[in-house]
Amino acid sequence: DAPHGGTLVALGEHQYHAEIAWDEKAKTITVYVLDGEAEKAVPIDAEEIVLAIGIGKDAETHKFTAKPQDNDADGKSSRFVTSDKALFDKFHDNESTSGQIDLPIGEKTFPVVVAHDDHDHDHDEKGDHKHDEKGEHKHDEKGEHPSPKKTDK
Repeated sequence: DAPHGGTLVALGEHQYHAEIAWDEKAKTITVYVLDGEAEKAVPIDAEEIVLAIGIGKDAETHKFTAKPQDNDADGKSSRFVTSDKALFDKFHDNESTSGQIDLPIGEKTFPVVVAHDDHDHDHDEKGDHKHDEKGEHKHDEKGEHPSPKKTDK
């Protein structure tokens, strides 16, 4: 399970994970950089990361600012936050909204798709959320949760 109650996105061949946490009250979006087990923080050498919504020169960009956690080394951060309420509402009000963050970890850059599906947070108090035995949230490969996102380029 995601350590901060967010949505886990596997990066590479599960080398790392990004966790996207939505704070409904504060209307903030936080991205945590985690290890392959989605347990330990992985601080990266970045002062900000950028979310792009749309493609090419028409893309909207939104910055997430580094907010280092207590154990992050100097000059590095494993947590990035935006408190852009308009951005939060754009995702919240339209489930087809999605964007991408290119997350630089070490020598590689990993694409992180950001979307806010209604099953990713706690509107449903019964907790009827299916996970596989490892507790991983997979819906792309199996297609268990079809999403309205368009993949046409």
